[in-house]
Amino acid sequence: MVALIIIIVVFVIIAVVAHGNSNKDEKEYQTKRYDNLNTKTDRIKKTGHNKTRVSVQELKSKNLLNNLPVDIFIKYLKTGKSYIDIDTDVLEAAKKKRDDYKNSEKGFNDIINLRNKAKALEKQKKSSEALEIYLQSIGLGERSEQLSINNYAYDIQRAIILYGKLKEFEKLSHFLQDKINRYPDLRDKEIKDWKNRLEKANQKLSK
Repeated sequence: MVALIIIIVVFVIIAVVAHGNSNKDEKEYQTKRYDNLNTKTDRIKKTGHNKTRVSVQELKSKNLLNNLPVDIFIKYLKTGKSYIDIDTDVLEAAKKKRDDYKNSEKGFNDIINLRNKAKALEKQKKSSEALEIYLQSIGLGERSEQLSINNYAYDIQRAIILYGKLKEFEKLSHFLQDKINRYPDLRDKEIKDWKNRLEKANQKLSK
């Protein structure tokens, strides 16, 4: 009987100690977790389940907050927490959106700079030099994954006009055929104009 009581007491003591250690571990985990959130050098951390915990300060400093999906942004506004738990894929998509915008902005600015140079050359009656600059602008736009023809349509039109002005009909024919093939979904008005100009250029070549 005494032995049984001793065994029961031992089990109770073990249970109490284990519970105490468990609470201690939980408190240490909570402390470390929130310490991490407040540490400037460790604002982004994995939380498991394919999510990443990101401080709002980090999102703002890296221009990611405005590139998150609207529902996540609204959720942050409602909770008012200093961090957001985000699916890793969503966070990567936000980074890509930010980078794409940055690259498209730079690419468009480069096109504008080239266009202004070409315009200045045209005013100086340097049509051949202007044409080369317009072609550089078009090439830059077509190589970009972020820019569309809307960003360099003006340069295409000026190149077409200058080819005709310089009577370089063979180059004009190749240029027009390339653009017609490259942009089949362009508005009918532009495609029709290009086809008309192509026909005229080919007529000049056949004479």
